[in-house]
Amino acid sequence: MSGPTQRLTYAFKDCALSLFLWLLSKVTASVTADDGTGWRRKMAVPENGKIYTPGLYVLTGEYRPARDIALVVYCDLVTIDLNGHAIACGSEGSQTVGIKIKNGNRITVRNGKITQCDIGIQSSGASELTIEQIAFDAVHFIGVDYDGNGLVVRNCRFEDIAGYADEAYAIGVNRPGSNSLIEHCVFRNIERQSKATDAMQGEGVGIVVADGDRNCTIRRNWFENLPTDKPVSIGVFVSQRASARIEANTILDIPNAIGAQSPVEVCENVMIMRYKCEGPIAVHLEPGSTLTSNTMLGYTTPKLGGVDARDNRLENAVPSRALDTAHEPGVEGSS
Repeated sequence: MSGPTQRLTYAFKDCALSLFLWLLSKVTASVTADDGTGWRRKMAVPENGKIYTPGLYVLTGEYRPARDIALVVYCDLVTIDLNGHAIACGSEGSQTVGIKIKNGNRITVRNGKITQCDIGIQSSGASELTIEQIAFDAVHFIGVDYDGNGLVVRNCRFEDIAGYADEAYAIGVNRPGSNSLIEHCVFRNIERQSKATDAMQGEGVGIVVADGDRNCTIRRNWFENLPTDKPVSIGVFVSQRASARIEANTILDIPNAIGAQSPVEVCENVMIMRYKCEGPIAVHLEPGSTLTSNTMLGYTTPKLGGVDARDNRLENAVPSRALDTAHEPGVEGSS
């Protein structure tokens, strides 16, 4: 076969290949988005709360199922958009969870509220979980319990975590894992559980960086508690064999602002204690830590043995205009 016939055959093959590639691009576009959401095709949240297929899942109203775990993710590449609505735990089970990630990486949860659950979002061993513009309001025990890699928590609120009877702890973000980022969040009124007995150990803690968590960045967050006659609370706590950079946060009326059992970097934070309580400590750091350009007002002398401390301001009294330049970060979509 040669001449015009051969040229027509090649032209037909080229046309068929072009048509195939065009169709393939359309099929791909029907799944993968180009609008910044990560997905184009929107799907309803399954009635049974079990997500097995990658995609964008959008709430259309309050989601209050009568089971211990409201939503469970079993796959990678899932975005859950609460669309301004709330997930509320409606079960009286032993431990209720708003969203549980069982086998999933590159998961995003955004834009709404999780409330009345013992744990807001829970995962173990996952990678690249992003949580944005979520209000963890009246969660009973822990807002986010992660223990994975690559967590990002941004523009979220953790408020009034209380009501859990089995533990004394109340925690905003627990075990953020390695290579994590927590920024522009509000942690408010996270105190030791009021139902805890005196024999139970535990405090109210905004963020707990767990044993072995490495390269955690905690920056530009707002921590604040109401005055109480039982001030058992910590802003940020870093466990043994962990590493963290704690930068440019505002911590108000929390008796133990920052504590660490591993060397950490603490820089450009504002820590202010405005009411009288027993022995408030701004920072309690391990040797090898750095403490640079922080403002600590109303606290007793920090514990700084072996710490590289430079350019810090420490005053036992709180000036009347100490908060003039402090601003709570705006958290859009989570109020």
